[in-house]
Amino acid sequence: MDKSKRRQLYTRDSTAQLMALGSSGMTDERSEIGTVMLLKDISESKSTRFHCDCEHVKDSEQLIPSYLVVTDKYLYVLRMTEQENRYIVKLRRQISTIMKITKKARAPDVIKIEYGSRDQTDTHITDTDKFRIPKKAGIPEV
Repeated sequence: MDKSKRRQLYTRDSTAQLMALGSSGMTDERSEIGTVMLLKDISESKSTRFHCDCEHVKDSEQLIPSYLVVTDKYLYVLRMTEQENRYIVKLRRQISTIMKITKKARAPDVIKIEYGSRDQTDTHITDTDKFRIPKKAGIPEV
């Protein structure tokens, strides 16, 4: 069986299914990785608060073309597939785990998002993502 047919067997092709699973609490942090989403479904979803083209800045300062989606509960990083208007989920973060969002004056189009948890005395940062978001995307001020 070739890779594309295998991928079709292992991916869910509907944002409606993803949103239903996510809102019912049935998914875990890794369950949606690899899921294919249609751009039309993303933009028309009632739970989508913001979406735009961006570049995911990796640790090595490598820029990877991506698509950023913020919903009521999650932040998704999507990558384009070979098929037009179809994106594959590469990263999913719970909005509740975002501890800090910053940008630097010398690079205002790059935002840094820190994830973690808080206890009574400290904030524990567990992971960080950087995104280069074009000004035309209309992202709110940080």
